[in-house]
Amino acid sequence: MSKEAKLLEIVADILECELEEVSLETELCEEMWDSLAVVSFMAEADSEFGKTLSPTEVVAVKSVKDLLDLIQ
Repeated sequence: MSKEAKLLEIVADILECELEEVSLETELCEEMWDSLAVVSFMAEADSEFGKTLSPTEVVAVKSVKDLLDLIQ
């Protein structure tokens, strides 16, 4: 599975939505990208991609594409 596909799967799980509802263009607004989502993503990024991210980096993202850039 590609990094992009795995990322989309992780984001869909964190946001509790269907995989088909998430794309790289999906914008992450504050209502959906709350502190729990940020912490969950940080844990997944570490376990799935071996990336240790800071909360500041993850909170600053605006879209799923930005998350992909963080884990590259």
